Amino acid sequence: MIFLPLFFLFPNLAQANPQEILKSVIIEANESEQSLDQKTITLKGGVKVSFKNQILNAEYARIDLTKNSLFASGGVQIISPDAVMMGEEALIDIQTGAAFLNQGSLMSGNIYFEGRSLQKTENNEFIAEYGKYTTCQNCPETWSFVSSKIRAQLGGYAYMKNIVLRFGGVPVFWMPYIVVPLKSERQTGLLTPDLELSSRGGVTIAQSFFWAPSPSKDFTFTAKNYELRGLKALVNYNYVLDKNSFGQLDFATLNDRSTINDPRFIKYNRIDDLHKNRWFFKYEHFYELPDDTIHRVKLNNANDLQYPKDFPLETLLHGDSAMESRTSLTHNSSQLHKSIEVGYYINLLDSDPFAENRNSVHRFPEIRLSQTHSSFFYSDWKYNFDLSYTYFARNFFTYDDMSAPYQIQSPNQKRFVPATGSLAECSTFDWYQYPECQPLSDGKFNIEKDLIRSGQRLDFNTQLFKTYKISEILLTPSLGFKNQSYEFDIPEVTGAYRQFLRAEMRASTQFYHISENGYKHEVTPELSFVSIQWISEGTHPFFGDSARTPYSANTNI
Repeated sequence: MIFLPLFFLFPNLAQANPQEILKSVIIEANESEQSLDQKTITLKGGVKVSFKNQILNAEYARIDLTKNSLFASGGVQIISPDAVMMGEEALIDIQTGAAFLNQGSLMSGNIYFEGRSLQKTENNEFIAEYGKYTTCQNCPETWSFVSSKIRAQLGGYAYMKNIVLRFGGVPVFWMPYIVVPLKSERQTGLLTPDLELSSRGGVTIAQSFFWAPSPSKDFTFTAKNYELRGLKALVNYNYVLDKNSFGQLDFATLNDRSTINDPRFIKYNRIDDLHKNRWFFKYEHFYELPDDTIHRVKLNNANDLQYPKDFPLETLLHGDSAMESRTSLTHNSSQLHKSIEVGYYINLLDSDPFAENRNSVHRFPEIRLSQTHSSFFYSDWKYNFDLSYTYFARNFFTYDDMSAPYQIQSPNQKRFVPATGSLAECSTFDWYQYPECQPLSDGKFNIEKDLIRSGQRLDFNTQLFKTYKISEILLTPSLGFKNQSYEFDIPEVTGAYRQFLRAEMRASTQFYHISENGYKHEVTPELSFVSIQWISEGTHPFFGDSARTPYSANTNI
């Protein structure tokens, strides 16, 4: 391996060529041939040349010191701080850093150019003849612009003429001229188009406009046209209040013509014009207040329960059983955590797209106080505790009316059709296939059958523990106490309680190995033994009773 500075190879070079830049050029190669008369160096195998804040990798290179030029071939790669250029052959000006590549390409972040020829000028401008531009990292790229000529400057703009827009390699649209921003900072302008394909939406093309009115906020407006659904409008808004406080809002609306033939809507007679207009709303907010206090908000809503299933990339709720909205206020000190939170849930398991949200249970509110590990009366023993209060609220019945046993493949006696009288189908085992069939409630709580769904819970949990080190083993004995108390919103039902003592012995150790490359591999095995020393639980139907016959309150899911 040859590793030599050029001024050492040619001690009289400074007199023959006074350009001081040559003194910083360093080369590496498996083989080297030099000519003092012609002032050239020929490099072969594993060539690496450092110059002008750039590194050249190739299989062959020839340096002409009279012209300050470098010719390279064979897997050419030119690495600079802001980009990587590749090509079959390259001709480089060592003094200015300008370069010309045959079959060249350039990568800078997610920006990618390629062309029959790629030129880098002294002013760090890139010119590609018969080239391609994209920001997609997949292969083949989702979209690309193919242009007869691309002139670009990183951190500035790319100017392209005679362009063809391609999706997945297929030509779609021709444009005579286009300007694309390549700046890393936020820049107002059109974003690259997006293409989707789905069975329900068909071919979908989206075009977004990004607006940055200030350094602390921005908007993205998107027009998205579905082949089968219609035109959708989307808005995304981001803002930053300070380095630790920020928020985001998303909204979309669509006059969805596909619902007219959608069995999910037809079955429930939800195909009128009013119900074709579909929308969703999402908002998240994190705000750091003085004195280590944090305010959080998360809101989710949609006009129908099928929206999260149809557009999972917008709502990020696909597969969830409920849409959750919550707001909280928390305060943390060195030893205490205090918080209050309210949670509202929209049930997504009902098959009726516009079902009333009658079965969901909400948290209004949940209050928590937690103590971190602290010394117990200045001893080596530690303790912690967690105290929480939750009110589980419901906007319909505070219990589920279980007026009939659940029997598979047998008539269901507790279904009926409101305002139209009973139908024979509602008494069969497949009643759930008929949207008209609704649960029948007798309006009275039966402690032997019905299930309580709302009420108040007070939960207290504390633990006392100490850690001993015996050789390489850590032993941690602990004793914990837990108490849960319940009060219900049903006058004839008394409260319930449960409390117990819990003993635990935990043993752990650690094995690790640091490899030659500096990686640390660590294994921490742990063994624990837990025993409930004492338990007291009031007899109450809320805790369940094995003697009770299982009853059902299933609705149309």
